[in-house]
Amino acid sequence: MLTELPLWAVLMPGNVVVPLGAFAFGVVVSLVGGLYPAYRAAWEPPVSALRG
Repeated sequence: MLTELPLWAVLMPGNVVVPLGAFAFGVVVSLVGGLYPAYRAAWEPPVSALRG
C-alpha cells in the first residue's frame, strides 16, 4: 500500500536540493523538447514543408 509523503519531509532544509533539481531538470527537458524542433522548422523552406 502506498502512503503519501508529508510536505514537511520534502521541504526540510536538507531536502531543498531535490525539489529544485527536479524542477530545473523539467525546465531543461521542456526547453530542449520545444526549442530544438522550432529551430529546425525555422530553417526549413516553407515550400518544402508544404510539399510534405
